[in-house]
Amino acid sequence: MFLNAKDLCMIEYIPDLIEANIDAFKIEGRMKDPLYVKTVASCYKEAISSYYDATFSKKKVKDWLKRLLKVYNRGFHTGFYFQNPTPSDIQLNKRGNISPHKKHYIGRILTYNEKIKTAELLIEAKSLPIIEGNEFIIEGDDTYLLEKFNNLLLHGTQIHSIQRDKEDFPIKINVKLENPVLSGDKIYKFQ
Repeated sequence: MFLNAKDLCMIEYIPDLIEANIDAFKIEGRMKDPLYVKTVASCYKEAISSYYDATFSKKKVKDWLKRLLKVYNRGFHTGFYFQNPTPSDIQLNKRGNISPHKKHYIGRILTYNEKIKTAELLIEAKSLPIIEGNEFIIEGDDTYLLEKFNNLLLHGTQIHSIQRDKEDFPIKINVKLENPVLSGDKIYKFQ
């Protein structure tokens, strides 16, 4: 039974496309989250720039593909560019996202102090560690940020990591943030 086509991915063929006088590339991002759009647009921008500065390489393609596989995808193929799609270009086994990387809810922003760029967080997730320097997604009605949590404080004492056990009540911590956030914004860990 046909479930869905794999996603078109031509990043390794950017030099061929540019040399074929293609001068515009459309990134499909409708119904995708901002992390998907940011990752895909960044990878393709880097690939196009590296073609023009003569640094395009298989090693870079491998890195771009690794990054693209982390966000929502249904597997990759080259569509009709080189041949008619075959049954292996159709995802028959699983519907939707096949990426093993997912967004996991951690908690929410309670307050933000713009003067000292510090937020108070309520950690609600159980068994998901927060480690200083890890990257998190902060998302709200008017917010979408990728942030690294630095200067973690628990009751005024600096810590380097924290994890809420199953029996623990939600934990309040303070973190240093580079960008302003809003009370109620949700926090996700991407792994």
